[in-house]
Amino acid sequence: MYSNNAEVVVPNKINSVTEFIFKYFDIPEPPIVQDMYPRPTDIKREQLIHLNQNDSLARALEIYSLYKIRLMPCVDDERKVVGVVSFYDLVTAFISPLNSSELNIVATNVEQVKKTLWG
Repeated sequence: MYSNNAEVVVPNKINSVTEFIFKYFDIPEPPIVQDMYPRPTDIKREQLIHLNQNDSLARALEIYSLYKIRLMPCVDDERKVVGVVSFYDLVTAFISPLNSSELNIVATNVEQVKKTLWG
């Protein structure tokens, strides 16, 4: 799931001891960055776990069970974000009836739903 594509950076000019170690071991001096806060552009798009807006609820639950993430971006066919789906959204959509009259049709209980969802 995770890759080792980190980049070494420093927040300020390195001190003389660190500079000596870099030169001694022939290590290039890392670049200085102004802030260390990650930006969305720092994440490769291929690495993002996401749903397509056409994915089924079953597929969404499968992705959630694999990665155990709280929120998943939902993208269109051009991979542009169109929304965010939470686990609560998935469960609510999965077990909510379209209208209140459908409640009389449901022939299960909460324990059975939990067993179905979590195995």
